[in-house]
Amino acid sequence: ELASFDWIKQFSREALEAELNNLDPKPRFTGPFRPYKHQLAGFLIGLHFPEFLYFLDLATGKTRIPLDLIAYSKLRGEKPRVLALVPNVANIENWVMEIETHTPTLNYVPLFGSSEERLQLLRRKADLFIINYAGFAALCSTLQAKTDKKRKRKVDDDKLVQVIQGFTGMVLDESTALMNHSSLIYK
Repeated sequence: ELASFDWIKQFSREALEAELNNLDPKPRFTGPFRPYKHQLAGFLIGLHFPEFLYFLDLATGKTRIPLDLIAYSKLRGEKPRVLALVPNVANIENWVMEIETHTPTLNYVPLFGSSEERLQLLRRKADLFIINYAGFAALCSTLQAKTDKKRKRKVDDDKLVQVIQGFTGMVLDESTALMNHSSLIYK
C-alpha cells in the first residue's frame, strides 16, 4: 500500500516557501515563471523521499520537479549524474526545452543516434542524460538467436551494468510505459 501525501495540499504557498527558506543552501528557482504550489510541494517531498512516485496530471509541470531537484543537488556541491528515461524521441526534445527554460545551470546530453553513438555520448560529463525507453532497452540488450521466425531481444546484464554505472539517480517519465511486466522495457 502506498502512503498518501495528500496532507501536503493543505499547506499554503507561503508555508511551503517558508520551509524552502529554512533549507541550507536556499534553493534558487530559475526561469521565467515561479514554481507552482504543487511543484514546491513536490520539490520538498523529493528532498525527503528521493524515490518518490509522483502521480500528477498531464501538463501540470511534472518535469520541473526532478530538474529543480537535480539543480539543487548541484547547488549543494554534489555531482549529480542522472539518467532520465522518456516515452519517445519527441519527449527528449521536450525535456531539452524544459531544461533550457527552468534549469539552465544543468549540463545535459540528449541521447540520439545508434547504440554506438549513444554509448559514446554516455562518456561525456553532464548532470543529466535523456534517452527514450526503447533506446535504453536497445543499449541494455542483445538480439537472441532466431526462434519462431522472430529474433527477440533479451536483457544483457553486462551491457546494463556498463550503461548505468556512475549514475546517481534515474527519472522515469510517464512510467506507465513500463506496465507490461513481460516487456523488454519493463525488464
